Amino acid sequence: DQNTSMLAYVRNRLIAATSLEETGSTGRRKASEIKDNNFGRLFGVLAIVRSGILAPSTDSEEEQVQDILDTSEAYLNDLHALYNFKPYMREPAAHAVCTLVNAFFRLAKENNAATQIVSKLVVGSVIPLFLKNGDEGGDDTSPVSFDTFSAEQVALALNLQTNASLLDVSDDSHSLVILKEPVLTCQTIPAIASALAGTCTVNQPRTHLVWDTVWLYLTTESTSSSDDGSSRAVDQRILRTISIALTGQSESITSDNPLDILTAIMNLVVLEKLVGGSSTEKQEGGEEEATKGQSAHERRALALALVRNMMGVEFVSSLSGRTTLALDSDCIGSVVLQPNVIRHLLLDVVCAGVSGKRNQGDHLLKPVASATLEQLAQKITSFEAKLVVLKALVSCEPRFDGRTRTATVHDLLGLNKTDDDISPAYQTMWRDFIEFLQDRILKSAQHGIPGSAQDEDMNDSDVSDTVSPHEAAGLCDLMYNLAKRIVRIGAAAPGEKEQKEEEAEKVALELQKFRDSALQQIMSFMLAISFVHGKASEDKSSSSSKKKKKKSKSKEPTSKAVQVASTIERIGGTIPYDTRKILSSRFYSLLSDSTNAASHSLTANKKEIAMLGVVSYIANEYKDLEKHGYSILPAENRDDE
Repeated sequence: DQNTSMLAYVRNRLIAATSLEETGSTGRRKASEIKDNNFGRLFGVLAIVRSGILAPSTDSEEEQVQDILDTSEAYLNDLHALYNFKPYMREPAAHAVCTLVNAFFRLAKENNAATQIVSKLVVGSVIPLFLKNGDEGGDDTSPVSFDTFSAEQVALALNLQTNASLLDVSDDSHSLVILKEPVLTCQTIPAIASALAGTCTVNQPRTHLVWDTVWLYLTTESTSSSDDGSSRAVDQRILRTISIALTGQSESITSDNPLDILTAIMNLVVLEKLVGGSSTEKQEGGEEEATKGQSAHERRALALALVRNMMGVEFVSSLSGRTTLALDSDCIGSVVLQPNVIRHLLLDVVCAGVSGKRNQGDHLLKPVASATLEQLAQKITSFEAKLVVLKALVSCEPRFDGRTRTATVHDLLGLNKTDDDISPAYQTMWRDFIEFLQDRILKSAQHGIPGSAQDEDMNDSDVSDTVSPHEAAGLCDLMYNLAKRIVRIGAAAPGEKEQKEEEAEKVALELQKFRDSALQQIMSFMLAISFVHGKASEDKSSSSSKKKKKKSKSKEPTSKAVQVASTIERIGGTIPYDTRKILSSRFYSLLSDSTNAASHSLTANKKEIAMLGVVSYIANEYKDLEKHGYSILPAENRDDE
C-alpha cells in the first residue's frame, strides 16, 4: 500500500515473517515452532528499536512524530501479547519494553519530540497494558497493590520511576498512580520481597532483569573518568545520596535514602528469603506453603550473585552493559558483609564436604562460592574496601583461608607482593589491620569474666564483639604471618643498594622505617601479652620513683608494651593461657627472624648495629614494664592465674 509509512511497512514485514500459517482443522503446530516464532518476533522488535529508525530528529514534523508514536504503540501491543503468552516470555518481553522506552528516554533530555512520544507511550500503553493489574492477582476495580506485582512488573515500574523526571504528563492522570507511589521503599520491600526472591530460578551468573533496574534506581553514574580521558568501557555506578523525586512531587515521597533501601533488601530479601529460605515457607495462619520449585541451592546462588555484585565485581547488566557497583567501604562492611552472610553463604558452602562424607564435597554451590571468593580477592582494588572485607572475614572466622582452603585473606593482604608493590596505601592498610588484630586479641581478655556479654544469651550480632581463646589463637597466627612478610621488606643484596638512584633509595628508606615501626609494634604487643602478669606490689623503690616524678613537670613517653599492659589492666580480665603460650612462641620466632633479616640485608659494618638495635629495643621495653610496676613472667600453672 502506497499510503503505508516506512515504519509501518517494516513492522508488517516482521509480523508476516514471524506468523505461523494455518494448518487446517486437524493440523497442529509443535510447541518448539511456536516458541521459535515468538522469540523471532521479540528479537525483531529489539533489532528495530536498536537500529534507531524510531528515533525522532529535533526538527521532526508533527506527522512524523505521530507515525513514530503509532508504530511504537503497535510494538508495545505485540510485546504485551508475547508477555502474556507463557511465563517464560515475561522477562524477555519486559526487557524489550524497557529497551524501547529507554531509547526515547536517552533522547528526551535534548529532544522535545522524544519527550512527547515517551510520555504518551508510558501513560497510554505501558502502564495500562503492563502495570494496571498485578500478574499475581487483582482486577480492574481494585487499586494498584505492589504485593500482587510480579518481578517483571517491578522491573518495569522501577525503570519508569528511574526516568520519571523526563516525563511530561499532567498530575491528574489516573495512570500516574504508578509514578507517584515509589515501588522500592523500606515499607514496600516486604510486599515485593517474595517476587524478588522468586527470581532465583534464573541461571547464574546472570541475574533477573529486576535486579538490573534495582541497581539503576539506587545508583547513579560515577563522574570520574579514566586516566587517559577516554570514556570507560565499564559503567561504574555509585550509590545515590537522595531518593529519586517522582512525578508530581517536589522531592522524594518518603524519607528513605538509598542506603536504607539497600539495607532493607539485604535483611528482608537476601538474609530472610534467600539465605534463610528453605523448601517451605509459613503463611500468616501458620500453615506451611511449598515454594514454587525453588530449592535452597537456587536461593543461595542468587544471594551469592547479589553479594558479589555489591562487592564491586564487574557484571553484565541487560540495561547498562558492563557494570560495577562502587559502594563505599562503610556500606560494604555494615550492610553487605554481615556475619550471617559470611557464615551461611561463604563458610558453610565452601566448607561443605571438607569434614564428612566424600560425596558431600560435590556441593552444588561450592564452585559458585569459591569463584565468588576468588573474584573478591582479584577484583577489589580499593585499599579501604580491602580492609573492610578483611575485617569482616577475620571477625567471622580468623582461620578463614584454612577453613575454606583458599587464599582469600592472603591475596587481599597482598602477602605475595614484592617490595616495589608495597605502596604507602599498602603500608597504611597493614598498620590498620595490625591494630585491628591486636584489638581483637585484647577482647579475649573479656572471655569468661562474670557478668560479661559471653555469659549471657547472645545473638549473631553479638558474636563479632567477643573473642574466644580458640579464635584468639587464630588471630595470633594471622598477625605472625603478616609480621613474617614485613620482616622480609628490604632483604636485598648488599651491592644492589649502592646502585639505586636517589629516588629509589628514598623509597627504600621509607620501607625500612615502616618495617621497623611495624615490627616494634607487633613485638611490643607480644611481649606485653606473653610475659606480663599484672602489677607487682609497690615497694620503696617504686614509691621513691613516684616522688621524683611529681617533681618533674614533663612526663616521659610511655612505651608500646606499657600501653598494651595498661589496656589489659583497664579491661580487668585475663588473657587466656593458650593465647599467651602461642604469642610467647611467636615472639621468640619473630625476634629470631628479625635479627637474621638484619644480618642478611645490611653491609658488614652495619650488620652488628642493626642486630643489637633489635635486641636493645626489646630490652628497653622489658625495663619500662618493670619500671611501671608490672610483674614479668607469668605463673607456670594455669590455676595460678
